[in-house]
Amino acid sequence: GHKALYIFISMGFLAGVVGPLSMQMGYSHSTVLNGVLIISLQTPILIILAKFFLKERIHINHMIGIMVSVIGLVAYATDLFTILPQFTMNDGYFLLAACAFACSNILYKKKISHVSHELVLIVRNLIGGLAIFAGMIFFSVEGTIQTSFDQQSLLTIGLIVLVPIIMAQSLWYGALTKIKAREAAFFDTLYPLFAAGIAFIILGESISVAQFIGGSIMMVGI
Repeated sequence: GHKALYIFISMGFLAGVVGPLSMQMGYSHSTVLNGVLIISLQTPILIILAKFFLKERIHINHMIGIMVSVIGLVAYATDLFTILPQFTMNDGYFLLAACAFACSNILYKKKISHVSHELVLIVRNLIGGLAIFAGMIFFSVEGTIQTSFDQQSLLTIGLIVLVPIIMAQSLWYGALTKIKAREAAFFDTLYPLFAAGIAFIILGESISVAQFIGGSIMMVGI
């Protein structure tokens, strides 16, 4: 009915519009370091929301895990606490993104986790795509986009659609239907580690001692 449609639209708006656009705005006006640190607040935000809205219990091991993971993340991002992040009002975009993603996951878990993944993905990405398209029309954002439709570019775009959009989102919502939201939240902190590992394998980037130690501490927390 109308209520289900409202839930779908709300979740799609949070996860497909507010979250991604806020994150991109943050990276446009702030630093990657601040983005990694603040967006990772999605984990404790999601756990807190799960307690109040899903009635999931938070045990002492969850609190210890959060604290250890945060210590590891900060060590990872600040080169073993040698780099001091400088926060500004623009970092509020990152915080908004973290809240939007966390709220969308709670909304999904509480209201529509019984719905097929395909329908959820269609609604989320359709709303996000339409919002971005509207922005391109009304704010002339298309003037800043330079896309080359050669074979390599099309292959790259295809991989972006297949892996982080279709595959990753489908696996994420599949996990949310089977485990507690508080448990899924911890695995969301793994993306800096996987990013560093993929960059090491594919791009040949080196992994620093700080990244290794910080990542190890994060794994202990998880």
